[in-house]
Amino acid sequence: MAIESETKEFETKNWGNALRLGAGRKVAEILSSSWRFEPSLVHFDSVALAAVAPLLTGSGAAGLGWWRIGQTEMRESAAGGELKENYRMQILQASLSERKIQEVFQKLQDAGIEALLLKGWACARLYPQKGLRPLGDIDIYVRPQHLSVAAVALDIPVNASVIGHEIDLKSSLPCCYDLTIEALFARSQVVSLGETNIRIPSPEDHLRVLCIHFMRHGAWRPLWLCDIAVALENRPSDFDWRVCIGANRRTAEVIIAAIGLAQRILGADLEGVPVKYKSQPVPRWLLAEVWKQWNAPRIVDHAPSELIAKSLRKSLRNPLVLMRALKNRWPNPIETLVTMRVPLSVSSPLPWQCVWYTKLCWYFLSRAFTFKGRSENV
Repeated sequence: MAIESETKEFETKNWGNALRLGAGRKVAEILSSSWRFEPSLVHFDSVALAAVAPLLTGSGAAGLGWWRIGQTEMRESAAGGELKENYRMQILQASLSERKIQEVFQKLQDAGIEALLLKGWACARLYPQKGLRPLGDIDIYVRPQHLSVAAVALDIPVNASVIGHEIDLKSSLPCCYDLTIEALFARSQVVSLGETNIRIPSPEDHLRVLCIHFMRHGAWRPLWLCDIAVALENRPSDFDWRVCIGANRRTAEVIIAAIGLAQRILGADLEGVPVKYKSQPVPRWLLAEVWKQWNAPRIVDHAPSELIAKSLRKSLRNPLVLMRALKNRWPNPIETLVTMRVPLSVSSPLPWQCVWYTKLCWYFLSRAFTFKGRSENV
């Protein structure tokens, strides 16, 4: 509790400085090469580090931040101390999460169910040390015919996506991934976590999922781009780019854009990547939008849709609060284009944001009035 209170005080003190210094670019500067066993030396002053440390911590990148500065004189600064403490906490949490993953897979294996782990530990295992990449929810995928049995074995709701739920059990991917569960399982691989066998995606599908996930969620979390960079640089020699990129032009564009962002923003090494994929320019608006998103990359700044609907319902009786809430929900342009399957090469995403915003407002307000009516009738 003492560490948490000190961290909160530290974040409050340096939040204004982060915005003044152009936090997004500073975060990228710290995280560049941070996923490597020997990251390059960083030339960073203590004032800038103090400003962006809360952003690194709040976005889950504190461990990577400490890994980057741990061999420099900045490790002795107050901000360095905060990053180190959070890194140590992430190591402990990683051990607990790994134990939970083993328990989950053992239960499913005992029930005769083949399951696959997506993201999370499948990403973290590629980093040079435990704890550099925090582990959040456990994303488990099973075949559709096994979904209900798996839910019973794990004692969780089917397709659980409840806020705060530890396990996210699903049997399909959103259509924007252009990837079926059968294909995901057919190309998957089995690796060891302690004495437990864990099924994870093939390197090709893994990179594909990471790229699309980063883009469809608006590219707001720096850690996700680090995941792409570490997956790129740790791919096997027989990596099949045709499988990773796929045949769908829209999906391919999203994947290639994410790879380009990993190189442009974090300095990911694209050696061995086919020229036709790494030579495509990143749209200017897209690069600028990522910098903008990284000015506020903390998880608490990006509320899930369930919380958005709830906040809108609460503001229905106050028009001024409602208008402010609607303004704050202006859609992320990257998320909008990826969701609507619009080319990223458009000169401006604004018209599409207007269309998507209209749909979102109608959806959330209809839900808000529906829930309001139900509560009044109870």
